[in-house]
Amino acid sequence: MTELTTEIFPLRSEALPPLIGYTLELTTHDDPAMVGGKLAYELRRRIPGHWFWSRASRRLVSDQSYTEEQLKPHWQALWSLPSGDFRGLRAIRSDKGWQVGPGEQADYVAFGLADELAEELQSALQPYHEELPPTLQIWRTFRLRGWLVQGKPAISISVHSQPVLKQDLRSFCQTLAWQGQEELEQRLRGLRVKAKDGDLCGQIVQITGRVGTERQRLLALATRESSRRRLQQAGDEEAVVLVQTARSKEYEYPLSGLRLIVQPGDYERLGLDSSQVHSRLHLAPSRRAAMVSALAQPLQERGLIRSSAYNSRTEPTLFRRSVDLDFRPRLRVGRQRIIDGDKEVLSGLQRHGFYRPAPPLAQQRKLRVGLILTDNLSQERLTAFAQELGRAFQNFQAPVKFFLKRLAHKSKEALEEVIETLQRERADDALLALMPDQEAQPLAREETSLASRPQSWTLYHHFKAITIGRDLPSQVVLFSTLNELRFAASNIALGLLSKMGGVPYVLAEPLPYTDVIVGIDIARRRKVSLPGSVSLTAQTRIFQNDGQLLQYRIADTVIDGETIPAELLQQLFPQALFAGKRVLIQRDGPYCGREKQDLQEWAQRIGATFLLVEVLKQGAPRLYNQQSSSTWTSPPRGRGQEGSRPASLRSSAPAPQYLAGITSPPKGSTLLLNDYEALLVSTLPPSPAVTPEPLHIRSEPPFPIEQALHSVLALTLLHAGSLRPPRLPVTIHYSDELGGLALVGIRPPRAEGTLPFWL
Repeated sequence: MTELTTEIFPLRSEALPPLIGYTLELTTHDDPAMVGGKLAYELRRRIPGHWFWSRASRRLVSDQSYTEEQLKPHWQALWSLPSGDFRGLRAIRSDKGWQVGPGEQADYVAFGLADELAEELQSALQPYHEELPPTLQIWRTFRLRGWLVQGKPAISISVHSQPVLKQDLRSFCQTLAWQGQEELEQRLRGLRVKAKDGDLCGQIVQITGRVGTERQRLLALATRESSRRRLQQAGDEEAVVLVQTARSKEYEYPLSGLRLIVQPGDYERLGLDSSQVHSRLHLAPSRRAAMVSALAQPLQERGLIRSSAYNSRTEPTLFRRSVDLDFRPRLRVGRQRIIDGDKEVLSGLQRHGFYRPAPPLAQQRKLRVGLILTDNLSQERLTAFAQELGRAFQNFQAPVKFFLKRLAHKSKEALEEVIETLQRERADDALLALMPDQEAQPLAREETSLASRPQSWTLYHHFKAITIGRDLPSQVVLFSTLNELRFAASNIALGLLSKMGGVPYVLAEPLPYTDVIVGIDIARRRKVSLPGSVSLTAQTRIFQNDGQLLQYRIADTVIDGETIPAELLQQLFPQALFAGKRVLIQRDGPYCGREKQDLQEWAQRIGATFLLVEVLKQGAPRLYNQQSSSTWTSPPRGRGQEGSRPASLRSSAPAPQYLAGITSPPKGSTLLLNDYEALLVSTLPPSPAVTPEPLHIRSEPPFPIEQALHSVLALTLLHAGSLRPPRLPVTIHYSDELGGLALVGIRPPRAEGTLPFWL
């Protein structure tokens, strides 16, 4: 027998001190939430107490009670800070009528106690750091997050892995050839770094000065004793840099206080084997669980959390498996045959063909596919690739003829010339470009600097811009992909045939609770020319309830703030297509501002029913499968000790490297957080040595969470660009990369179409 367990621990509310809520008075139109987090940070540095900003209650919360008069000198001192963040702050007042809720209790441990717990938790992870000669270390970091599980406070304890350079940033800079601060700043700008003290990560923005002139100011700002020691030991000539986090917060560090986070593009230059790096970064369930157990122990010793994480043995009503969600991975392929979508996709397509073949095949001719070689590749590897790819097409009942062209030089102009030649030769049913790995770095949506500098693009971006802009089905194949030729060839053939308009499979049973399925994604970029405004690209992918693509739609606008205008939503959901229908809308990320309200108002106007679902793909704690007979017999020490029980990520000393009996959970494993929120294991990684990362799913009442979960599981089966089911449903798969491309103008020539260019 096996059971499901998690890395979410019930909080011991009785062990927490009373918490006090404070309201903010602002003279500006600033959102208190934008000021509250920064204010909590400043108060933690200046006065006793654990402070944090509660998003749920929009209160500043602390375990210390202060009057308005006692706080007044401190907020007034903040007015003079160079950032200007607190110029509109006029008062901080204790809210006598405020009552602490379970959400604030959970956040108190996750955020309020974060600084106090950090050193102890980092020490618990010390045995799990790894060396990877000659230049790399794998650091394990932690994240605490507050949750409500059926209305009760809980804390998740998660582990992340970061590859960092053994040298600190100061030593790394000494290996670079640079002259003057301006050139050094150019070299450093954009590098991902991690603080030696604490868990801060971010990008270097600029050099702000030298330690000799900035030391006293930085010592006054430092909150950790280890940071103060490092500043005192740093040389006067050492550069100080400004680091910006993902949440746009900025902090200053001397170079010696930072480590460089190594990116995949750096592996070859540093003499690293990428497969070895990846094997160390990805953690098997038993090893990850051991780290979570080690992190839980200090919290248990303080009496903050229970000794066992939530698990299906003690809380069976909180857990579901795929059978409980009525999910069966059944697909319909050619000749109306039904296959197992988890096990028979390749063999089923080879036996029965596509559900709907690509239109060019209706002409009873061979497909004419252009191959573009962008760099040197041995004739032997090229021939082997073409032969294997030809067999893959043939196995899908799609005979093909290839037309090879080589780039004269690496440039946009050379690519355009080759593509135009292939079009003249009518070898453009699809185009396939073979590229070195370093040429193919897809744009993330946050990469805004390239928007006005296409001269900085790699061949990948130019190839995508040309082919997508001309509605040409295309695919980039990296040289490293040729190392897994047989599997890769089937994926490439499947993806290209689908981009040509073929439909390999649909759901054997259409989703009964909806008529139309829509995936919506919003990509944003701050406009430099209009401060405060945002350039926004919204995209919808619209499917029938059996998963067949109906069309995509792309719309652009410039907005002030973050909320999508109601007019844009109406453009994405035209009345002619949606009137009178039940529409399941899966959003990549949370709905913002008035989006839910505007969508529901539009649905009411056109007589439709909109079923809203949020798919949050980052930050969800893991689920695990555990042998019921396995036990973790050593209970935590000190306060909060609750005796010996069967293991549910229970900690012990010394911490083990692995926990026996812990494996990956099956696909469809679910933890119900409440009636409209859950964590879902949507698919499993190819290797059992990797722990799957769940999705965080939220449905808008009254749409049942079980149906929302079922829809996500069903739609992961339909990604026609790969034989392996993706983690995300087809409605929003690849949305980050697609959003990044769209923001810089890489998109189809028309605002709507029917070919899935994103596969």
